[in-house]
Amino acid sequence: IFGVGDIERGGTPFNKAMGGIGIGIRDNRVINILNPASINDRDSLSFLLDFGVNQKNILSKTNNHNSAYNTFNMNHLIMSFPLFNNSAFAIGVTPYSWVGYNFEANETDPSIISEMGDITYRRYGEGGITKAFLSASVALSKNFSVGAEAIYYFGNIDRHSDIIFNSNTTYRTINSGTDYVVGSFAAKFGAQYSANIGEELSFTAGATWTMGTKLSGDNTRYAFTLNESGRRDTTYLNTMKGTMMEVPSELGMGLSLRKKDKWLIGVDYLRQDWSNAAFASTPGVDFSTTMSSSIRAGFEYIPNRYDIRYYSRRITYRGGVYYENTYMKLNGEQISS
Repeated sequence: IFGVGDIERGGTPFNKAMGGIGIGIRDNRVINILNPASINDRDSLSFLLDFGVNQKNILSKTNNHNSAYNTFNMNHLIMSFPLFNNSAFAIGVTPYSWVGYNFEANETDPSIISEMGDITYRRYGEGGITKAFLSASVALSKNFSVGAEAIYYFGNIDRHSDIIFNSNTTYRTINSGTDYVVGSFAAKFGAQYSANIGEELSFTAGATWTMGTKLSGDNTRYAFTLNESGRRDTTYLNTMKGTMMEVPSELGMGLSLRKKDKWLIGVDYLRQDWSNAAFASTPGVDFSTTMSSSIRAGFEYIPNRYDIRYYSRRITYRGGVYYENTYMKLNGEQISS
């Protein structure tokens, strides 16, 4: 409902199945977009494509009234190609944040109901911010790789608030809200160091830094009324340059330990200071931003990648956990998940 919406935990199902880790992972079988320095770890003759869809279902309950918000949409489309020796690039589109809510409540004050009849208050929002990127990576030595990523944020966020007079035709339904159109550039940089431990174990450490940016674009505030015939009369319409939203810089670190073709364990830590980020205020709501952080841990296990008799032994099993303090504070309390 606030800010840029819920921040998506990035990555493909490869990352999400392990709690969202990836900053300290190198794997030549997948496209790991969480650290641009990892892209060059791949077969130099192969082309990689990763595509995914996402389904979200949200049920809210207010005053014994249930409402649902359901979405089904493309989640990401990523392609990766080799360049020269020990270098590669990737291009793709992934979600950055999403907005989706729909709830309503009925007026309960007897004095207002006696004068104006049954009244329903409804708030709903939709949209989000998408991230398009172009990444490139090169190995500077046998153990050390660096990468850079150009980012373009774009999208729409629509937030609406309605007052519906259900039984008194004297009053018109009131629709109001704000529509944001976003478009802005940023960049991300990454590094990874890998080393073998004995004949089968390998260790990887990685770090990323994403530059902050003010989200360019405009916002349109509006209000209009609807009569019984459905005719709309505009009472307020104002489009202003600037979204009054921004994305601060982010620092990430990750570690992983892998036994060749058998298992992997890893952990990531991310930190992003939203405390000075500018957002439009919400009248009557104590909303503010603060420092966000998350810690993620995950594992991967393969019983026997090269088993020719039993398919179940070639399956890759992944699992993970995460804990996150989000950038949002309501009534002085930081929201965590």
